[in-house]
Amino acid sequence: MTKRIYIVRWIVDVLIFLTVSGLLAASFVGKLPLGGPWQWGFHCLDPKLQYEFQGDSISALALFLGSYIGTLIIVIGVGFLSWPSDRSWKKRVKVSFDRYGCFLVGTLYTLAVTEILKDLAGMPRPHFFHTCQPNASRNCTSGEFIRHFECREPRSNDFRERLMIMDSYKSFPSGHASLTASTATFIVYFAWKHVRPEWSRVMSPLLGVLGVTWATWVGVSRVMDRRHHWWDVLVGSLLGVLITSIIILSHGRRKKMKGSISKGFDFDNYAYSAKEP
Repeated sequence: MTKRIYIVRWIVDVLIFLTVSGLLAASFVGKLPLGGPWQWGFHCLDPKLQYEFQGDSISALALFLGSYIGTLIIVIGVGFLSWPSDRSWKKRVKVSFDRYGCFLVGTLYTLAVTEILKDLAGMPRPHFFHTCQPNASRNCTSGEFIRHFECREPRSNDFRERLMIMDSYKSFPSGHASLTASTATFIVYFAWKHVRPEWSRVMSPLLGVLGVTWATWVGVSRVMDRRHHWWDVLVGSLLGVLITSIIILSHGRRKKMKGSISKGFDFDNYAYSAKEP
């Protein structure tokens, strides 16, 4: 690859990364779509929306540590332990972070799509009435569908509370479920692809089971905490699996194309390629 092509590729990648990150951030704080998140509406006195908000069993910090730090430990650990001993530490670190970059791209795209869908759907959470306290619910008839409403004002000019109120009608799909499903999909693929059988025959399925268990635990907790409906978790999980699978296939295709035009060490198969450029 010439230096010019290399620079152009990095510029394009950075622009795409910043654009997707910007869309994710704008959607998270309610700036997309313009005018704020859409409102699906609700049925008056709907029992599925009358649960009390009690917080999250798995906090945002625990979600971050389990998904991002846990995956990083797996990628680096497997990369260093399963590589041939004659490979340099520099190459081990480089390839480990290349693989981890695939995971980061997958989760970034997954979260961006999930967050945008939340704003477009505007569906109320199980604790909608308790958190939003919509004005239209005070004098409505049971079962009546309310299309337009306004939530209560924050008790203080607290940005965090304002986000929490707005978040009460951003239930579909579940971001926690999509993130952890994305994580599980990557770990299952990574373990199957890179854990060498001569090193361990049970490590690959063990890592895959851990990833799936983590995603299942988080998904179930979102329903048990009354933060999501079961269909929110189901669709969020499907999104995480689908989008991450697309990223993995794209990453594998790029590696094959790179290996077909270069001569040197094949990082994915731990063998030397004899193909001429």
